[in-house]
Amino acid sequence: MTATATTSIASRPIADRRSNPFRLALPRLAPYALAGFVLTATYACSPNFAIAPGSDQGLLAGDFLQEWIGGWIVRHEPERLYDREFAVALEHDPSLTGFQWDRSQFLPMVYPPCWYLLVSPLATLPYSVAASIWAALMTGTMLSALLLLRAWVLRGDSAHGDAGSRTINWLLPVAVLYPSVIECLTSGQKSGLLLLLFSAVFLLLQRGQAFRAGLLGGLLLFKPHFCLILLPYMLLRRAWTFLGGFAVTAVVLTSICLAMGAGLCLDYLRFLAGVADYVRTAGYPIAKSHSLYGALVLFASEPTFVVRCLFAILATAIAFDTIAGTASIRRSTPSTLPRSTGSNQGRADTESAIGFAALILATLLTSPHLLGYDLTLILFPAATFLRADVRVQLGSACKPTAWLCAGMLGISGVSPQIAAACSIQLTTLLMLALWLALRRKRESSPVCHG
Repeated sequence: MTATATTSIASRPIADRRSNPFRLALPRLAPYALAGFVLTATYACSPNFAIAPGSDQGLLAGDFLQEWIGGWIVRHEPERLYDREFAVALEHDPSLTGFQWDRSQFLPMVYPPCWYLLVSPLATLPYSVAASIWAALMTGTMLSALLLLRAWVLRGDSAHGDAGSRTINWLLPVAVLYPSVIECLTSGQKSGLLLLLFSAVFLLLQRGQAFRAGLLGGLLLFKPHFCLILLPYMLLRRAWTFLGGFAVTAVVLTSICLAMGAGLCLDYLRFLAGVADYVRTAGYPIAKSHSLYGALVLFASEPTFVVRCLFAILATAIAFDTIAGTASIRRSTPSTLPRSTGSNQGRADTESAIGFAALILATLLTSPHLLGYDLTLILFPAATFLRADVRVQLGSACKPTAWLCAGMLGISGVSPQIAAACSIQLTTLLMLALWLALRRKRESSPVCHG
């Protein structure tokens, strides 16, 4: 055999390897395959999804039972939607749900009437079937949010090159290992939907599509306490286009609720007026609450008048600083500022990312009701730190700030156990420290073009 033939044969594997599309795609597909494996294992190992119909081992699909029962009531006796005793009796009726669970616990109806109308089609299905569909839907919203954040990080991080892209590709499997994400998915929660809405609102604002951002932002009203900072924030910025879109969604949702019955709307408003009592009697240990209010109640052992006043003062200060922190910029820069180009636009986008991360943290801190699954929203600030332009903007504060975020992500799974032992909620302290670190670098709010 000639030397030329030998060289040709030896080079074939290399050429084949370069031209093999599967081998080229493997580095890109591997993170998604791992994420799929993690999600499959999460559901397979979760006690909430290992319950056979007719068993009495626990609560199948977690809090989704509240959605399914609410949908059932809307279809059969809508006027009793917020009748707690009636709802609790249905939740513990094995002839309806197909299983039994702890009769000392309950899941009250806490969402507006239109929400239960939206999910009511699921109540036409057997509970076990509806629970599987719900799990698939909520997994879809979570993955959509993570993919949206990944695309945003990659678009703004061209300085990383291929190595940075390969690193960020692993965001998906790493994120689904986050304890709050696991808790959210296995307990039938909607935090993935919240993360998707907040992320989409921010990205639409950055692209100058304020009206569409407002339309999506209005959907946050299914959990109105998540709008308590966002709305006045935009009002101060005179972001009329965003507020117009928000108002359209709010009017549509309100009209649906009124069409379902004015009595239902009054019942829901009465529930909102007593939200402090709901937090106190919601049936979960206060050590599982991660909000500022929950941390103060945990430390003081009781929701005393002093605790409530202290929370009101601190929450007002956090909200006011977040909302009004850019008022001086607002006076000199109209909200209808056209999109700039080059380095100025890049700096504005960087500052807006820091500002929106601080807004989300302030929203979580001031929320009266915040459990472990709600900390899924911390993934937005975490994604922000993956962008090179944000790290440059943070400067010397980047590493300690990123470590604060990493510490909060890492400790969230065991923080309730630590809180139960020492009456100190570490995630709340870390969240407050992270908010303080970001507010020092925040120089503008989310960019509202129009």
